[in-house]
Amino acid sequence: MATFVIVHGAWSGAHAWRWVRPLLRAAGHEVMVAQPLQTFAQPVRLGERPPALPRTYVLCTEGKEGQQPPPYVLRVGGDPDWRLIRLRATHTAHVTAPEEVARTLIGALRPEAHVPGAP
Repeated sequence: MATFVIVHGAWSGAHAWRWVRPLLRAAGHEVMVAQPLQTFAQPVRLGERPPALPRTYVLCTEGKEGQQPPPYVLRVGGDPDWRLIRLRATHTAHVTAPEEVARTLIGALRPEAHVPGAP
């Protein structure tokens, strides 16, 4: 099974993932939610030489139809070391659709889910 390290965006906290964590754990996975004290200014450190970890960015698209993706999403989508997954859900999918978020994260573990460079 896998260990998920979830690093959420700003204006939230690790507590907001309380609906997703038990679903991932029930499927046999470990879950850690990183909580930088200063989300915009404090990086998450994994040690002196962090391991090469698979990285996935889940972009929630509901309510963003017709909008140009922000530069960081374009950068992630063009980086072969990242997997970009589009999820038709609101920005707070971890609260409003925790089952779909858990299914999406578990599905991202499949090697065929990663297409290098695919936006």
